[in-house]
Amino acid sequence: MSMIPTPKYNSFVSLPSWAKNAILKFCSDDGETWALKPIPALDGRSFVEVMNVEGGEAKARSYLMSVIGKFFPGEVLED
Repeated sequence: MSMIPTPKYNSFVSLPSWAKNAILKFCSDDGETWALKPIPALDGRSFVEVMNVEGGEAKARSYLMSVIGKFFPGEVLED
């Protein structure tokens, strides 16, 4: 019987601070709902889902940087 690994991230609260800060500042004041809803630009997956796949953190970071750059010129993603 093979075990399914537990995802590292399962909610907004479990995300790294750079992601939580950016989501609350630039995307939504309801981080939990936003982090769990499907996002078309992320192939219909939620931000949390993307963070749990191999290479997902880089893809999620790139997505947030593109949102920030497009809608908030001059702002940057803080670590």
